Amino acid sequence: MEPVNYPPPANVANVPPPVDDVTSTRERFAQHVADPGCAGCHRFIDPIGLGFEHYDAIGKYRAMDGLGEVNAAGEITSAREDLAGPYYGGVELAKKLAGSPEVAECVANQWFRFALGRIESLDDACSIQTLHDEFKASGGNIRTLLSQVALSDAFRHVRLTASEE
Repeated sequence: MEPVNYPPPANVANVPPPVDDVTSTRERFAQHVADPGCAGCHRFIDPIGLGFEHYDAIGKYRAMDGLGEVNAAGEITSAREDLAGPYYGGVELAKKLAGSPEVAECVANQWFRFALGRIESLDDACSIQTLHDEFKASGGNIRTLLSQVALSDAFRHVRLTASEE
């Protein structure tokens, strides 16, 4: 199921629940999925975000949250089968992402888009496929990916847009 991309309802108090010494972040944000007005989006957002609970609001590592130990169990809920599922903590999430063909394709596509300043088109299919193949063959080496982007026909033969003609 694809996540929805709606702005929050107009009547939402877009302020996080206040931090206190006895309630964990997980407990404070449980309302997101309990409220049907919030759950539409937060059922995709919160499960992955909760895996970062070992880090406070400024990124400092912590072992305690409220009165108990941090629960950094997270889950990717809307992805291909190779990526979807539970994980524990940021390191395990990073390993999960690094081993995913879905993420590798996304990384290659995003670098292509950034380098060319546009979304790929059907004319770019060969360049995109070559990027995917070379990035995979390199074991996910970013330097190889960036070199391949710069060497691609799409990059070396940038076409004019209507406003530049």
